[in-house]
Amino acid sequence: MSEEKIEIKINVPMIKELVSDKIYRSDASAFREQYVNALSHGCVAYHEKHGYSDDVFVKVVFDYGLRKVTVTDNGMGMQKSIFSDNFMSFGFSTVDKESNNSRSGMFGLGAISFFRIASACIVESWDRETDERFTFMTRNTDESEFVANRTLEDYGTKTEIFLKPNVRIDSLIHMVQNIAENYPVKTVLETVNSEQEQSISTYNDTDGDMYKEYERVEKFSDFVDKATEGRGVKVVDNEEFELYLSTKGGNRNYTYLCRIPIDISYHAGFTTYLNIKKEKIPGEDINGKPRLQEVPKPDRDEVNEIASDYFNVKITDAIDSMLLDINIKDYDEYMKSEQRWILDGFNVDDKLNPNTHRFVQKMREPVRWRDANGIQKRHESLLTLHSRFKNVMWHSSLHKGTYQSIYNHLVKTNDSQNSDNILVMVDDPHLIPITDAKQYKKEKKLKTVVTGGSNSPKGLLVRDGTYSGKRLQTDDIESTLRQYPGGIYYANGLIPQNELRNTYLSSEGDTNRWYLKLLERTHTGVIISKKGEKLYPKLDTLLDEIIDASKKGLVKYKSHGRSSESAKTATITSVDFSLPVSSWVRGRRSDYDESYVSDEQQKRDKYMFIIDWFQTLYSVPVLPIQVYKSLPHMSKIKDEIVFMPAKFMHFIMMLKGAYHNDEVLPYIAQGKYSPWLSSENESIQRWVWKLYSSFNSRYQDPNYKCRDGIMRSLVEMKKSENITHDGYDQIMNDVIMTYDESSYKYNISYEEAFPEVYLKEKANRLGYENTIITTDDYGEKVLKGFAEVIDGQTPVEIDGKYYTAYANEPHRCKAVISETGMPIIIDPESNREIVKKDGKLMFIQEIE
Repeated sequence: MSEEKIEIKINVPMIKELVSDKIYRSDASAFREQYVNALSHGCVAYHEKHGYSDDVFVKVVFDYGLRKVTVTDNGMGMQKSIFSDNFMSFGFSTVDKESNNSRSGMFGLGAISFFRIASACIVESWDRETDERFTFMTRNTDESEFVANRTLEDYGTKTEIFLKPNVRIDSLIHMVQNIAENYPVKTVLETVNSEQEQSISTYNDTDGDMYKEYERVEKFSDFVDKATEGRGVKVVDNEEFELYLSTKGGNRNYTYLCRIPIDISYHAGFTTYLNIKKEKIPGEDINGKPRLQEVPKPDRDEVNEIASDYFNVKITDAIDSMLLDINIKDYDEYMKSEQRWILDGFNVDDKLNPNTHRFVQKMREPVRWRDANGIQKRHESLLTLHSRFKNVMWHSSLHKGTYQSIYNHLVKTNDSQNSDNILVMVDDPHLIPITDAKQYKKEKKLKTVVTGGSNSPKGLLVRDGTYSGKRLQTDDIESTLRQYPGGIYYANGLIPQNELRNTYLSSEGDTNRWYLKLLERTHTGVIISKKGEKLYPKLDTLLDEIIDASKKGLVKYKSHGRSSESAKTATITSVDFSLPVSSWVRGRRSDYDESYVSDEQQKRDKYMFIIDWFQTLYSVPVLPIQVYKSLPHMSKIKDEIVFMPAKFMHFIMMLKGAYHNDEVLPYIAQGKYSPWLSSENESIQRWVWKLYSSFNSRYQDPNYKCRDGIMRSLVEMKKSENITHDGYDQIMNDVIMTYDESSYKYNISYEEAFPEVYLKEKANRLGYENTIITTDDYGEKVLKGFAEVIDGQTPVEIDGKYYTAYANEPHRCKAVISETGMPIIIDPESNREIVKKDGKLMFIQEIE
């Protein structure tokens, strides 16, 4: 009897799809392969052979209408055999195992990246050395072929990628910008037809098309010098890597591999700029023999664990050695030192040599100080101010006129674009030979600027949601207004400056980006000073516009849904500020009687009540009315929300602050990924959106695809009658693993998702076989259990009172005579609740 030979069969298209999704962390990571190939293997390869030329560059065009991105370079081009053997072969690269490439690219995953983001892709290349041309097209994951040459007019490579519907073009553009601003090849970035993809997340008053040229940045040190405004300090620059430190920008790491951004985890106590110059580091194989070890993981998003440990040691040693070598004994040496910018860094004192340490301690003295925004409330040390400002002078009274005259002189004689850090004046030099402002002004023959008494807007403080506001530095009112598209208004006594709050929202990730752009387009300023009255319209004007909008039904308030089905008890009402105050104002002023005041006072009171109404919403998100109109699922979430015209958004944020405003934005983004949910019944929709806040990742940008998978699974389980605790946990873990996520980022507990089932299971474990569901005063469902026997105890009735018979604790027992004349042992201190149900005495307990 012969045995058949059995072979494993592989579904190649499915494997391509799975591999592409698993390798790349994001769509931007997948697209980066194509862009970097054009930069590195197209243009850099040309420059290495023929020298740099401005005419050889990469052009990237994003077409929102066609959902297409075209990457074109006029560099070296490709031969058909190299394209087939490497580019279109999984795991094959032009870089062999024994070579260490100084240009980005190594794993041979170029084609795999298509399958994550592209429904179709066309690659056309014309090789500069062999004059060979070819065009290749691939569709989906199973249709690929060479086709006739198309449109390429010069040497190089052109890649056209037709994007899948779920790919966010903005994230791809952001990735291109991050690379282009620091790369030794010119990039031209263009976006077209952006008006064809208008939605609440891309809403814009204009079409948004863009054309920008990113000039070549020859050396990494040039990029660092620009990013730090000349305050970067070189630590290492060898064949392996280059490292720079700065105190500008906080404690953040900017890491690059062959000038391409990549993540690596290390803590230096400074802002660091690290460029790893080669793709591989020395390592060993499994037999202990020397071999080259790859630096990046295959997705190229981050450095692998071995390389991370390798560079952590090198970085720490290099920084400690550099700090120890700094030798500064006095102020003159300090001002001439190239390392002085980092001496104010986090926790450096214990790493300095004794001479430098003694001098640094003298510079730690706190002082009062004045900058372009006036005298600051908080004290700072001389060391910190020296690390931030190019010129530090002292004047005992911090005289405004003296400061302004020197500031104007320095701005005129300095080429720097940033004048904010050009001068600081302190009130005490603390025996440090800092430049005397009076003496400097005398030597330069500068006249003191006379401040005050002018109707010009120069110097007027505008409260605009930033930490300290902004002082107008121009006499051109029209130019000033362009900085505030939402307008500048004189407060007219309606609101003091300390009641205008910050409008800061985190700019990290994509979720908040559209909202931040919305705030920029509606940026509004308020001037408290009386000088603004003749220059700008009164705040009354803006409040009249808000009243008019509310009269048209464009201001709506959604109350908090408190029932277990979330939005069931929520209501959405129109707020009409044109109506009598008592009909919409909140709190203690709701009894305001307009009949007792004049019409003029009535109007002013209404303005103040409107301001007060929004200020009481400090924890309530405010969203554009377009969200209410176009995204009906937002009415099904449990949160309070105010909807109103977008043009007022920035001003309202100044009244209420940004607190909690970004917490509701993920609901909007999720609507794009979960349109199927709108076809479910209302009850299920409310139930799922109520649970949505538990999906929030606490450590990074939301994975909306994973959240959608969780929501689908929850709905399927809701419709099932056989859900169990163990089954629930298994399903949730499977979903999270499918999207390569970690369970610690999510908090989707069984008892929160299915409280009734969970409580019934718990009631049964406690011995309560019968249960009923009731509703409490807040509309929340409550489960109560009933039992005739619990833990060997039974309820009895004696003289019209209920007791627990058979006590478990003998010292609390008491013998009594029952109504039948029989002796019985009871527990007089038992706190069990007893009721009569269906003619029987039963214990009752609310199961929590």
